[in-house]
Amino acid sequence: MTDNVGRCARCGAENAPKISGWVGFSADLKARVLSEVCAACWEAWKATQLMALNEYRLNLGREDHRAILEDLGAEFLGLKSPETNADNDELSLNHLQQQWKPVDEDG
Repeated sequence: MTDNVGRCARCGAENAPKISGWVGFSADLKARVLSEVCAACWEAWKATQLMALNEYRLNLGREDHRAILEDLGAEFLGLKSPETNADNDELSLNHLQQQWKPVDEDG
């Protein structure tokens, strides 16, 4: 087994390091993430995932919320086209990234 991804689905990097550690997606998506996504893009998703959890107030105890997060993850990681979320534009990474503003730490 190689320690590199052939070509990352998100950034296109060739022979980038593979993800090491836990991937909390369903079996099918997890297999794709582990074989098609580089470690750097996975780290970027982990930061974006936290933003999505907070913005959409997702509760990982709910199956429907886990499905939403998994869809957002697949989109972010280049494993799903953004057009597949067109029927619900409020639940897309494009919407989240356009609406997100950093917190003003001064008040």
